Amino acid sequence: MDALRRALRALGRRSARARAARAPALGLLGAALAGCYMPLGGSGSERALAAYREDHARAVVLEVHQRGGKAEGQGRRAGGRLPASGALTVEQAVVAAQENSPRMQEMRARAEAARAAIDAWSHMANPELRIQQGRLDQYLNGQPRLGTAVRVKPLRPGEADAEAEVTRAEEVTVVAEARAEALLIEADVRWLFDELGLLTAEIAAADAVSAARKEISARVQERLAASMATSLDEAVAALSAAEAEQDGVGHRVRLAAVRGEILERVGLDPEASVQLMAGDVTRWPPPPLPSENVLVEAALRDRVEVATAAAQIDATHAMEFIEKRRRWPWFTFVEVGYQFAPSVESGRGWTFELGLELPVFNTQRSQASAAEASSRAAKSALVAQVKQVAREVRTCLREVEAAEKLVTAFRERVLPAAERAEAAAQKALAGQGIDAVEALSTREQQRSAEQKLLELLRRYLEGVNELRRAVGGHLPGGAEAK
Repeated sequence: MDALRRALRALGRRSARARAARAPALGLLGAALAGCYMPLGGSGSERALAAYREDHARAVVLEVHQRGGKAEGQGRRAGGRLPASGALTVEQAVVAAQENSPRMQEMRARAEAARAAIDAWSHMANPELRIQQGRLDQYLNGQPRLGTAVRVKPLRPGEADAEAEVTRAEEVTVVAEARAEALLIEADVRWLFDELGLLTAEIAAADAVSAARKEISARVQERLAASMATSLDEAVAALSAAEAEQDGVGHRVRLAAVRGEILERVGLDPEASVQLMAGDVTRWPPPPLPSENVLVEAALRDRVEVATAAAQIDATHAMEFIEKRRRWPWFTFVEVGYQFAPSVESGRGWTFELGLELPVFNTQRSQASAAEASSRAAKSALVAQVKQVAREVRTCLREVEAAEKLVTAFRERVLPAAERAEAAAQKALAGQGIDAVEALSTREQQRSAEQKLLELLRRYLEGVNELRRAVGGHLPGGAEAK
């Protein structure tokens, strides 16, 4: 037993010595591997599936928390910004949807990268330390020589600022895209709330028409039983009632889809019991729209195409400056060094070198001409973009104004006529001048007129939505007030 213990102790000591001997080698191997690039791995589809599954798992946890009655389960990514009453206004939804957008997070990261690239041009390139002229035979003969030098590559005057301006144009474009994305999210959310209110009104109108047609169908059935109507009359009345009921079903399905999309955008579960505070879209007249000039100026401020075209002017102007400066000779490098050798007196071994680029074979004339042409093209592109944006705004504004006139005319002419017809029908029914079916038909026509009014109102709201997008995503002034 003692011999076995001594053998085990000896084996342990040999293992410890072996590990101590391998430690430096493992350290060097680890340092070498630390400097190597390791790819992230995984294809694009695999990463997309992983992101989707992570989001789905978060939704499952949310549902479990909601069933458990925990308040923190109310928002997936909304950060607890829902009011305590559980009601969500359009302004709150806009802010939550913007914060919940992965696209907005991407834009912010790209803007940060562009700003970092601009800062990089504010620093000169790192100098290069050169060690040369070292020969083995000179060391062996006792006459060592060694040359050291520091080499820098100076930029042309103004080149760093011009390159920074080119990069700044990229930052301006990214920032404009981020703002445009935020405004488009706002436009989407505002339209969803508009459609939510419109669908609610359309459901009420469809239910009123359906109730009127059902009542007509019931009276026709009574007349059929009394042999005062035909089976065809009864079938047509029943078909009309069924069609009206189906309209209401379609609106309710769309209402549920719109509600789920709103909740999904703000980071809530689509089945969450949150009250969406849609405005009264049937109120007339609507808030006045800004003038054409105000809308066009707002579009020129907010449209990403305009910002990108303006940034391209700055970038091409900077590139034109760079290419024209390259037509002149300039230093490719400046080098200051010192020679160490036994024959060199102390302090007198300094050396100086420089390289000069001579534009002889390539005078950079074609590059300068191309940059100048690009600058002119960028200026023309901005003018063309301004005209296109103004034209789009004017077209959308004319469509909205035409739709507004249609709604106003319908309300002033058709609705009063329908109300007078309904009143006359009730008076005739009281005097037994007409039967109940004719009176109900007049009421059904009045309800149908209200339904047609909502169709015209939908056209108006769709036009406002297109105008909002043409302007950039948000109507200026108080036009968004409900």
